[in-house]
Amino acid sequence: MAYVDKDSRSVDWQLNESGIVVWPIGAFEQHGYHMPLNTDNIQAEYFGKYLAKRLDAALLPALPFGTSLEHAGFRGSITLSPELMMGMVAHMADELEAQNFHTLIIMNGHGGNFSIAPKVREINRQDRPIKILIVRPWEHTTAFSGNEIHSGEFETSVLLEIEPKLVGDDRRD
Repeated sequence: MAYVDKDSRSVDWQLNESGIVVWPIGAFEQHGYHMPLNTDNIQAEYFGKYLAKRLDAALLPALPFGTSLEHAGFRGSITLSPELMMGMVAHMADELEAQNFHTLIIMNGHGGNFSIAPKVREINRQDRPIKILIVRPWEHTTAFSGNEIHSGEFETSVLLEIEPKLVGDDRRD
């Protein structure tokens, strides 16, 4: 259930049912000439919605920007510093913990969001009611993707399945 579509009573009800919230995090960066800048967001939101539905969890709005230092200089790419990303994860944990959520699942749609993991480990080591999990859908796909990293056949195929109209015609074959 999308958190943004609920009123306060509905969010409370959702909390009482599972105590789990899913937060998609993507990036806004170049994906070649055939895919949109928000490709990572589209994929993080898609898999985040799927996971939230399967777990009967609340779904936060996606964070549309990530750490994309490797794409600095590419037209349209916007990056957040690792420090800012770590701060946002810590603040979100505080906010959700104050509302009695016990599990935050980050659906990470971008490999460059490397700074999230150390902050999650730090928070999880503390004696706190909230625990954080990171789901990285692409982490175990190298057998299928041929070790490609970015904007190649595998990532293009995923976007073709989710939002085919957003993939440029030159990559549909």
